[in-house]
Amino acid sequence: MGFGALLGQGAAAQDQAQGGNYTELLTLNLQTGGHAWHLDKTYNPPGNQMMEYVPEGQTGQNWSEMITTITFHSQPPPNVANVIAGIVRNFRAICGKLDLADQNASTETDDLRKSAGLPATYQTFSILLKCEDPKPSPSPAITVRKHEVLWLKGIQGWLNSYLVQRAWHSDTLEPGSILASDKTYKEWQDWGRTIRIAGIPDDKRPKK
Repeated sequence: MGFGALLGQGAAAQDQAQGGNYTELLTLNLQTGGHAWHLDKTYNPPGNQMMEYVPEGQTGQNWSEMITTITFHSQPPPNVANVIAGIVRNFRAICGKLDLADQNASTETDDLRKSAGLPATYQTFSILLKCEDPKPSPSPAITVRKHEVLWLKGIQGWLNSYLVQRAWHSDTLEPGSILASDKTYKEWQDWGRTIRIAGIPDDKRPKK
């Protein structure tokens, strides 16, 4: 399990304002980091769904990188800025040294809703955590290394809230790692900008 778990790809629900079925999708690129990814585990605790992806050949117990998506189904959806703030507080309590980078709050546009003439902007929040010398985890399911990096993007969607986490960890600083390579750092930034949501009520979808 990922270090960020100290705390779906898609969701369908009733849009009460429109009175019809409404589908909202979280989209992200799983062709990143120079290797293939696979779904390792899915968790379905009450109120949310969590999916963990690791590089091919790795598992949730033996990973160097991990992408985690969390879809919060509870209503009303939680404020993802507050969720991220809680994760930062957890890291402050366990990291020997914690650096925060790339803190950003922005407004993005759901192109499908926009094409249907509906309100289409939504809020996102992102941050990169660099944790050195963390305390050992009390949970045997969470593997902790000397160097832990966690990038977070929270999306305040129209139906649900979403949190995407990309993690890297190691006991050494490999030359191509995010802590040692400007190219890798930029790749993480560019990848994060591609993560979006899209969805409209079925009766508002463009006719084929």
